[in-house]
Formats: sequence, C-alpha cells, structure tokens
Amino acid sequence: MSYPIPVSDILGTLHDLGVRRGDSLFIHSSFRSLYRGAAVETMPALSSEAYARLLIQELLNHVGPKGSLMMPTEFLADYHLSSFRKELIDIRKVGTNRGFLTQMLLSWPGAVRSAHPVYNVVAVGETLAKSVASHHTLPYSMDVGSPWWDFKMAGGKIVYLGASLESNSFIHMPEYALKNDYPRPVFFNRPHGFDIIDQSGRPVSMEAWVHAIRWPGGTVTRFCNYLQLQYGIFNHGMVADTSVIVVSAAAQYDALMQELDHGTSWYDAIGWA
Repeated sequence: MSYPIPVSDILGTLHDLGVRRGDSLFIHSSFRSLYRGAAVETMPALSSEAYARLLIQELLNHVGPKGSLMMPTEFLADYHLSSFRKELIDIRKVGTNRGFLTQMLLSWPGAVRSAHPVYNVVAVGETLAKSVASHHTLPYSMDVGSPWWDFKMAGGKIVYLGASLESNSFIHMPEYALKNDYPRPVFFNRPHGFDIIDQSGRPVSMEAWVHAIRWPGGTVTRFCNYLQLQYGIFNHGMVADTSVIVVSAAAQYDALMQELDHGTSWYDAIGWA
C-alpha cells in the first residue's frame, strides 16, 4: 500500500532547500509520486482532488501574499500541426498535458493563464500577473517581457516535486533570448500562425516561433547533471521516497549562458554517452 505524503513534510523539505516567504515558485510535479509516495498512512485520507487543493493552498501560504506560484500548462501535442490545421484554441476550455496538480491550479481563484500557444503558463500572484496576461504579444515565448523571463528576473525558484529534470522547460530560455544568434538552428525558418480565444473570451491572432528540433529522452537530464558537476546549482532533497529539487532560474540561465560562451549548448548532450 502507498499513501499521500504529508503536505507539511513537503513544505519542510522545500524550506530546507531554501524556499522562503515572498518567493516565486515554478512547480514541475509528478502528482502520483506525491499522492502515493508514502509507505505509511500519517495524514487523514483525502481524495486526489482534495490533496491537490491542500498542497496548492499550503504552497501559497508558504510563499505568502508577496510570493507567487507558476506552472507549465502546455496543451498542444504538435504546435506545427495545430497551426497548419488552423485550429481555434479556446484557452478557457483546453486543459493541460502537464499533470493533475497543474490542472487543479488552472481552476484556482485568481489564477491567470496566458494565451500563448507555446510554453503556456498559469500563475497565481501579483508578481507575474501582468506578463502572463500579455504573454501572447511575444512571438518568442520566453523572450524578455514574458512570464518566463520575469520569473527569472524576480529571483524565482524552479521546484521539481517528484518530477525529473527532463521536464526542465527553462533550459530553453537562451534559445529565445538569443534567437538567430543561438549556436544551433532550433526554430522553423518562419513563425507559425495561431488563432486563440483568451481567458476573457477575446479572440487573439498571433504568430509564434516553434521548435523544429527534436531530442531523445534523457538528453535534458544528462545536461542538467553536467551543470550540477560544473556549477552545483541544483539543491536536492527527499520527502519519503520522492525526490525534490530546487534551482534558481537565474542561476540556471547564467550557467547555460556561460556554457554557450565556452561553445557548449545543452543540445550537445544528444551525442553524449
């Protein structure tokens, strides 16, 4: 049998890893690893929905009114095909392929979801609300002024709750910042068009740059392990048998940019043994 990990234990581990009141947190999660991660029952039985809501509420309580939560809410399996088929995307109705906890945050009171089709996000908290609301105005999803960029500039911390480093979306930030100056050609040669209905019901037509490159599973984790050896930026902990990792978004970005200065991009890890 397996049971939910006490939320207090998760918060205690996050505190040990440097999460503090006022922080902005970007959460990657494996909900099953949290909801079924304890070997013994040490908290009252809760449904999966009740447990997810409790965890979100306690995370918000932990960072306080000046902190914020952001999660990835991508929903398109193939950006290219969606654009080619001229699909109308209603942000109010589409869910996310990023897991149950993220799905629950979408319906949270005060949650703001971006209308960008690429690296879509949802956030709760004033720190990121403005850039989330205007995300669709940027052809490059992680460009300066995006919620991804503002999160980094606000000293945000990326948190992996049972999720692997393979889900590290922020590893792409230098590609969006450098654009054509990035050492590898990673985007299609022109932007894709999308038609979207945003959270307020307003129709939005936009163009967005989409990745043309693919990479095999394990590549991102391999490069993150390399960054850890070089820079020691990832703080690792355990709660029950579930891994928890916290990393500064700015520290990771700086490490990636330093590696580019040395002629190494994370895509090079595709060929590493």
